[in-house]
Amino acid sequence: MGKRIIQSLSLLNLLALPFANAGGGEPSYNNSIIFGHSEISSNLPYLTPYNDTRVNAILQLNDNVVEEQLLMAIKENDWYADNTPNPLSLPVHTSLFVRSNYDLTKERLPELVAVVKKLHQDYFQYWENNQEDLKQKGIWFVDPEIALKCEYYCSISDLNATLDYIDAVEKSSMSAAQKYTLSYARYQLFQEKEYFTMTQDNFDLSNDASRDFYRYLEVAMYFNNKEYKLAKEVSHSLLQSDNTWLKETSLYLQGRLSLKEAQDQLVDEWEGTISNNEEGKAWIDQSRAEFKTYMDQYPNGLYFNSAQGLLRRLNWLSGNNVAVVRELERWYQAPDQYLQKDHRYNERLLDLLLEVDRKVVDRYENQDVLVENPQLLAVRILQSLRYYTYAYGAKIDYSFEHLVGQYQSHFKDQPRLYQYLVATYYSEIDPQPKKVVELLPVLDESKQTLTTFELSEQILRAQAFEAQKRWSAAETIWQELYKRTNTPLQRELIEVGIADNYVLADRVDLAFTANSIVQNPALRDSLIEDYVSRGFVIDLIKDGYIGDDQTRAKWLYIQLTKDVKTINPTEFFEDIKLVDQFKNVDVKDVAHFDFFNQSIKNAYQYQCGTPMDVMQQLASNPNDSHNQMCYSFMVERMPAYTVLGDHQFTHLKPSNWAEQIVTNYDSYRKVIDNPKANKDDRALALYHGINCYNRGINRCDDKEIPKSERKRWFDTLKREHSDSQWAKQQKYYW
Repeated sequence: MGKRIIQSLSLLNLLALPFANAGGGEPSYNNSIIFGHSEISSNLPYLTPYNDTRVNAILQLNDNVVEEQLLMAIKENDWYADNTPNPLSLPVHTSLFVRSNYDLTKERLPELVAVVKKLHQDYFQYWENNQEDLKQKGIWFVDPEIALKCEYYCSISDLNATLDYIDAVEKSSMSAAQKYTLSYARYQLFQEKEYFTMTQDNFDLSNDASRDFYRYLEVAMYFNNKEYKLAKEVSHSLLQSDNTWLKETSLYLQGRLSLKEAQDQLVDEWEGTISNNEEGKAWIDQSRAEFKTYMDQYPNGLYFNSAQGLLRRLNWLSGNNVAVVRELERWYQAPDQYLQKDHRYNERLLDLLLEVDRKVVDRYENQDVLVENPQLLAVRILQSLRYYTYAYGAKIDYSFEHLVGQYQSHFKDQPRLYQYLVATYYSEIDPQPKKVVELLPVLDESKQTLTTFELSEQILRAQAFEAQKRWSAAETIWQELYKRTNTPLQRELIEVGIADNYVLADRVDLAFTANSIVQNPALRDSLIEDYVSRGFVIDLIKDGYIGDDQTRAKWLYIQLTKDVKTINPTEFFEDIKLVDQFKNVDVKDVAHFDFFNQSIKNAYQYQCGTPMDVMQQLASNPNDSHNQMCYSFMVERMPAYTVLGDHQFTHLKPSNWAEQIVTNYDSYRKVIDNPKANKDDRALALYHGINCYNRGINRCDDKEIPKSERKRWFDTLKREHSDSQWAKQQKYYW
């Protein structure tokens, strides 16, 4: 009996694999803010090697509005960033993986959503009253609030199947009590999966409809428990049901149940192989016939698209990968011809794109079948044009012929797309910005809007001009692009692009003119934080011609934190005088001026006074060890102003003041190295300096100190300060 290797069991939903196919890289000539390349997928609304492969597939659908809707559907929602929302819409450098974020409350009618919310409330109450029994079954937690969302790698089909059943029950002619009992049982099955049990005694089965819906519950339970033969046996009677939903769904289910039987016969999950035994082949043939029967009877049916997808799975099971790839390429070329254009169109389209990504684009999944669709081949090539910083021992062929040239004949009908790939090679792998400009077309000024592909061409040209320090030429492109974008994400991208241009050209003041394209408050705050000179910030605050009072107060607080972090007492005391300008403005949410007049709290019984006191003492005696330690406590507790939280722009261009920052570690080191330092101050500085490395890396700043030197600190603390509480407390060094 022959077997073939399964490249990825995810095709059978056996493994929940991450969506992103792409690896990481480093920048070539493009030292930008947002376009700087990272080890993770950027997922920006233009074609780039640093996007996830599915994002680049989305961006070639030739419908900017749909593209944007899909990008927002898969956007990372800052789940790990202390629940702080990202002030930018762009999904910038957010995740190793692209995930689906389906909010089904937006896909379903409000009446159905209300019913399901009530069912969830009742189920949560049931769980609260029976926690111990349910926990023994493995049901450890139920959220008190329903979240009709499909996040990460959940099964949209499972959730939709539950909603479809409840919707059909609610639309039936049964009594309210019968509807509730059946709907609640289906929702309970959705929550409890294989732990769910039921008996007829709990249901009023006094009419045909209630009996049929009860039988379907049995079918769903058997399906969930992988008892496919029982499910098929019970479902047969429903083929004659008077309820139209039950009749249609049961016919569709025949094909699914036969498919499950085929998978059981043919797939060995542990070995990762597919066999070709006769019983499995027979189930494949039966399933294919049953799906075709369903599609013939219901050409506009609820599950027509699903049946088509499962026919592809049957082709895959039988080893006909060419048929799978070619069909998906046809679908991708014209999805609106295959998918029903209703309120669930985008949901189905994303499902299709995930399948395209896995079965066509993924090099590991599809090793044998040549990709013929130029757009999907381009997605593959773009993925290969990431420059890998670390190849983990693998030798990578970065030659033009290997990465791009060998595919030229496949783009005979799309020569412009091929030129874009060539230009990307000379942007990313073999940096030749002059050549990039020559390869790409000049912007057609007669066009009022641009496709994503046309936008991508011009972004690559702008970056190439910037690489040649032709700032004005690049700025002109960004400005012309802004006039021609028609979606919010693209506008935001262009706004960031022109801000990037100003930073690289040392013309960041242009981002703060009244008619500047740069208007996003978060973007301007980020520029203030990292790139705007103190003099210009102070002028903005004093003159008041940009931003409201709260905005200028925020900028003043950012500048004061910079004065503190660079130990600039003179400028600090000059700048803090401007706080009076905002004494009648509510700034508590944007600026923490009160911090500077409050005592510095610490856990070490140090008497430090206020930050104003510390800055004054540093002005008069900067080397005093007590002042240095108080400064470190002050910096630790100063309310931070981080514009974009964990999603801060990738600052590959050094900021104007970053190298001047004095960190906690610098303060500790200054005291450690000061032979005149107070003994208690030095013991505490040694203690803190050692503990900067208690997680294996320096968490106090980015300096790397040899382990031998950290050992010397430890030995000094133990030998010269053995009577201090810090020596007694410190057991190890790292």
